[in-house]
Amino acid sequence: MLARSVDAEFLNRIVNHESTEGGRLGLKDLDLTEVVANPDNVFLANEFGGFLFVKDGDVYEVHSNFTPEGRGARAFKAAQEAAFFMFTETPCLAIRTLVPKANVAAYALTKKMGFSQWGDTEVNGHECRMFMLTIKEWCRRLKCR
Repeated sequence: MLARSVDAEFLNRIVNHESTEGGRLGLKDLDLTEVVANPDNVFLANEFGGFLFVKDGDVYEVHSNFTPEGRGARAFKAAQEAAFFMFTETPCLAIRTLVPKANVAAYALTKKMGFSQWGDTEVNGHECRMFMLTIKEWCRRLKCR
């Protein structure tokens, strides 16, 4: 279960963990204290990590960081919870994310969530795909019976 958090110390520990994307991309000593402190941004966390949504107008860019114990089926369930929260409790109209081409698990999660690829870009020398999930696309995937 995810909950909104402002615990920057926890997030910093997760994003700097050697098993998360920041560690694998060679990013060191990331400090997201100011990002988490900004009330426009949303950090949704559980004991294994979480999703950081950074506001850019009506679009939020999401960064997911979980230790190995929180990945797989747990990450998918958490991603569903996070999308529900963002589209029902915030002014979010779309979620954007960047997925390194080498990160097969993140790519699978992004596609399973219904994100559409919008292009390619480079981040710190690593090729990435840019994906978007609009509120309309998310609503189409809801199973209401």
